[in-house]
Amino acid sequence: MSAPTANSNTVARMVVPGASGYLLVVLAYVFKYVPFVPWLIARSGGLFELRDIPQSLLDLDVTTLGLPLDGYKRQHKDAGEALTAQHLAEAAEEKTPLASALAYHRAYLSGGLTPIEVCKSLLSKLVGTVDPSVSHRDHRKYFRSIIPVDALEQAAESTARYAANAPLSPLDGVMVVLKNEVDVKGHVTRAGTEFVNDGEPALQDGQVAAQLKAMGAVVLGVTDMTEVGWGVQHHVFDNPFRKGHSCGGSSAGSAACVAAGYVPLAIGVDGGGSVRIPSAFCGLYGLKPTHTRVSSKGEFCSAPTVAVTGPMGANVDDMCLGYLAIADKEKAYPVHVPKSLYFKPSVAGLRIGVLREFNAQVRNPAISAALSRVEMELVQGGATIVPLAFPYLDFVRNAHAITISSELYSTVRSRKNNHKMMYQTVLLFSTLSQLSVTDYIHAQKMRTHAIRVLEQYFSGPDKVDFLLSPTAATTAPSLPANTSFGVSDNTLASDVIRYSFLANLAGNPAVTCPVGFDAEDLPVAVQFMGEWWSEGRLMPLAKWMENSFKAEGKRRAPLWDGLEFQA
Repeated sequence: MSAPTANSNTVARMVVPGASGYLLVVLAYVFKYVPFVPWLIARSGGLFELRDIPQSLLDLDVTTLGLPLDGYKRQHKDAGEALTAQHLAEAAEEKTPLASALAYHRAYLSGGLTPIEVCKSLLSKLVGTVDPSVSHRDHRKYFRSIIPVDALEQAAESTARYAANAPLSPLDGVMVVLKNEVDVKGHVTRAGTEFVNDGEPALQDGQVAAQLKAMGAVVLGVTDMTEVGWGVQHHVFDNPFRKGHSCGGSSAGSAACVAAGYVPLAIGVDGGGSVRIPSAFCGLYGLKPTHTRVSSKGEFCSAPTVAVTGPMGANVDDMCLGYLAIADKEKAYPVHVPKSLYFKPSVAGLRIGVLREFNAQVRNPAISAALSRVEMELVQGGATIVPLAFPYLDFVRNAHAITISSELYSTVRSRKNNHKMMYQTVLLFSTLSQLSVTDYIHAQKMRTHAIRVLEQYFSGPDKVDFLLSPTAATTAPSLPANTSFGVSDNTLASDVIRYSFLANLAGNPAVTCPVGFDAEDLPVAVQFMGEWWSEGRLMPLAKWMENSFKAEGKRRAPLWDGLEFQA
């Protein structure tokens, strides 16, 4: 593996044999009890690469959060009337392939449907009963846990509010789900494991769950995820688009619930693409906000310097509703989506940066074709495509890998009963045990470098408005035949997170947008990344993308449609 240079605009592909079934079990024991094996894997995987970075990078300061450096001035100011949830509800109704949050709201207002009817029907579909004494877990349905009595109580309260003509918001009565990394009262926040918080249900809602409930949303349950948030495919979940294919990771259950039609809005947590990748694989819109834009209070913070909570929806309005609901209103920059630009989106005058060599590192030609179509549409809409260079990009990729891995390792290894972790996590943690403090410090110096380069992109004399890239280098991969013991595939992980790491390490907001399908009828997506705190400008851009690529939004019939009960 050759060392990255100042002129390198590509990243290395990790090539490590994958494993599942009994082979995975044997490897887990070898990694755990034969000391030099994890060292060899760490070395061959490039985890020691940052020990030899050039002196110019060693001289950089350490930056431990993905936010602009001191002295950076935000380029785009908030202007005009701010979009609200009510504005979205009052807009002209748009037909969507899957039932939207706004469609439910309008049905509730008309009296043709009530939240309690929807909740009971959905519980019957997912649990097989509405008996309030039943607590349910069913991997096949993408959930970690559902507590019917709690969901029914929330739905009944919402139904009463609509009967009194006093809904709290357009999200009132809308079923939502949250990744099992966010505290929801009564549910055990397991973070995809069998040992985190074992037997200790959350005593109160985390901040994100509380904000959704304050708007009247019905939290139906919590969705399953890859163990401790590591991995790009859940070893059990089938993609609603194609059985035998992955939903992505780590917010797999959340994305699948929306793609299946069970709920219009889901919440994930993104530390290395974990909102954007499942959204891309399941044909959804997904937002990774600016670091700290959404409160992490009441969450299992496994990778606190790179992870942030974000919304996932089958259409942009639902994603935007989710963002407005969960964003932390106490931050220095207000939560502001320009109303006029959102309802009349335009790309005229925008400068869109692209890393040509980097963007070409995809594994599916349909992704390159989609990227070309998007560029063409942008130019026809009046935007300018600006080729850019990113020095030492592969060092930055490695810095993210070391940062998220070290933080996961530190968080989980102190948990009691962690001997129950899955075999692929044993492999991972055995390898991560080879990292040193020096590796982590050098990774934070590379974070400084990444932020400086992005600051130059967004504020220099030739500044751009957004960066365009694929969301992942592949579409939803097929699941191995034998997944009973889990799956370890770091080569696949290298492909899947290829375009997500930068926004996590540097903290920028990014949105993924579906733009069609590949030859196997699997969703293809592209990603736009913006300046810090620019979610308000990413939303209209996503809306423009939705308008421009609607013709390519073919979908399979949902597994469930809550609007079918209207009179």
